[in-house]
Amino acid sequence: MDRKKLKRKSIGRVINKGIILLVLTCICISLLLTGCTGRSSKTLGSLEVVKDNELRMSYYLFDGNKEYKHTFSEDTAVSVDIGTNEGELKVEIMSEDGDEAYSGNFTDSQQFTVNVKEGTYKFIVTGSEHFGYYCFNW
Repeated sequence: MDRKKLKRKSIGRVINKGIILLVLTCICISLLLTGCTGRSSKTLGSLEVVKDNELRMSYYLFDGNKEYKHTFSEDTAVSVDIGTNEGELKVEIMSEDGDEAYSGNFTDSQQFTVNVKEGTYKFIVTGSEHFGYYCFNW
């Protein structure tokens, strides 16, 4: 075989390996970055239930944020039940316009009712090393 042909084949192999390495590097970086969001959460031993009339989660550890959205067709009383064994839990209920219907921090167990008007609401729950549960019913 001719030396020039051998040299071209070697250069072609190096370029192909470089392209493959570049593609694999891009894939790895994108996989790492998809887990880096401001609203990520860590749970351990959790059970989450989302129904038409209920949002609840129980866990051994909840550290981070959970966000739910629900549309109420009429003015509604939302029952809130917070169970705390350890840590802190923050609950926010906000209308789609950003008006706050409720906001509170919990380091102990609580039960209460929040009245919301017809419309779409966000339920934002933030755990700080929280061990317990939360439940919203309507």
